Amino acid sequence: MRKLHILYFILITIILSSCATVLGGKRNTISTKNSNPPQAKIYLHNKEIGQGDFKIKVSKYDLQEGDLLLIKSDGYITDTLIVERKINNWYAASDFITTLGLSLLIDVGTGNIYRPNTQNIEINLKKEGNSE
Repeated sequence: MRKLHILYFILITIILSSCATVLGGKRNTISTKNSNPPQAKIYLHNKEIGQGDFKIKVSKYDLQEGDLLLIKSDGYITDTLIVERKINNWYAASDFITTLGLSLLIDVGTGNIYRPNTQNIEINLKKEGNSE
């Protein structure tokens, strides 16, 4: 009887496992490429998190939909990127394939299936107007 309970527990765990919740981790990545100017600084919650081309992982609780990334550099107009979330297709497909969509309900419910649009951000700041 005890073995049967253990088997049920393992079976339920497998069925209800959700890829995004298990594999998604507690961090999201912010990365930039092709920075123009190369010394441009990126700010999240008024705190500098990087400069130029970089890659950093931040807590998924610190990077939420609607947050603003400010991109600043002396002599250039400050740019703003609004963080948006979208469904990660790999997680959705994996959830559907492994549990016929049951774990997709968990990942959507917890929000773990969504990932922010903060990878490979291209920085192209415009110079401020000449003050002659």
